[in-house]
Amino acid sequence: RPIFDENGDFVQPGNDQRNPAAILAFVEDNTTTTRVLGAASANVNIIEGLDYKFLVGIDRSEAVRRSAFSEQLNFDDVRGRGGRAFILNDYAYSYLLEHTLTYNRQIDNHTFGILGGFSYQEFDSRFDRIDAQRFRVDDPQLMLNNLSAADADNNADAFRAQSGRGIDELQSYF
Repeated sequence: RPIFDENGDFVQPGNDQRNPAAILAFVEDNTTTTRVLGAASANVNIIEGLDYKFLVGIDRSEAVRRSAFSEQLNFDDVRGRGGRAFILNDYAYSYLLEHTLTYNRQIDNHTFGILGGFSYQEFDSRFDRIDAQRFRVDDPQLMLNNLSAADADNNADAFRAQSGRGIDELQSYF
């Protein structure tokens, strides 16, 4: 199948037969992710055979996705809508705290060990998203760098915003 037609335009037969060259020309889609992982622990020998351990850990991730689709792209959800663009901010945090006590004792040729403790982990995730369509321009870079280029006059569906948050936790004794 050819990439261009006789007029030099991209051949775009339809939603189920996409032209990769047209996608590269008419879509801007970038994601930047920052992730920090860390853990620290401390051990204390309370008495012979009895040890206490404390552990703290963190997993923090922040991602920003910026995507724009020119109206020149022959996709059902873009064509006739003046193009579409969205910016998504996604945040995920996880914190871990653990306390353990271990007791080890050797009697003759036998070693006995007992372990007990508490573990707590919290997961906090949230997102913010803004979508825009009905743009006055069809350059994906211009659309992403100026969402207000969407024509909101007489177009109640030009902008949509969403956000959400969820917090979960796990606790265990052992």
